[in-house]
Amino acid sequence: MDSAIAESPGPHYKDRGSWLVAFGVIEILLGALSLLVTLFALLALVIPSPPHTTETPAGVQAAGMVIGVGFYVVIAAFFLFAGIGSILRRNWARILMLIGSVVWLFVGAMGTVFVLFLLPKIMTAQHPVPPAAQHIESIVIGSMFFMAVVFGILLPLTFLIFYSRKSVKATCLAGEATSAAPGTSSRKLPVPVILLVVWEALGAVSVWFVLIVPTRA
Repeated sequence: MDSAIAESPGPHYKDRGSWLVAFGVIEILLGALSLLVTLFALLALVIPSPPHTTETPAGVQAAGMVIGVGFYVVIAAFFLFAGIGSILRRNWARILMLIGSVVWLFVGAMGTVFVLFLLPKIMTAQHPVPPAAQHIESIVIGSMFFMAVVFGILLPLTFLIFYSRKSVKATCLAGEATSAAPGTSSRKLPVPVILLVVWEALGAVSVWFVLIVPTRA
């Protein structure tokens, strides 16, 4: 049962420790799912593929797979790191999920718009579907739209709303104050600065991923 947090004078907020644990477990599960996708991608790189019948060079396809593997490794590390921090009631994990949820929601909204308006036109232009099979195409696009709404909008929006609540912030700050060793210095690098450094580092790494993709003359 939630209790009031009273470590400092001012408004009292409910302890959201149990909810932080629940959301942390969900984030760890998402990280595990990303690792599973990474494993399948690595298997696709190792298993010999049949002779290529498309115009896409094999090197470009392999480089694309490597970029995909790197992307899911970063996503897995993000969710595992944030999930553990959420379970431990760390404020940096709350800030990390706030930033990640905003980016996730933006990308998910763009993907949902793409599935709803652009994907049907692209599929029709590349592979015309006979009238008898158009209902199957509608089911496929509808399923993809449903998944895009759930995983691209509703899920990040839920994380964003939860971690932006004042009671969650108060719980995380109280958790950090409780876990701080007595007599230690409270001066440390601000969390937003750390997250900005990590974000810039990921951007630098992504540039190298782009540079390794061979281009056609």
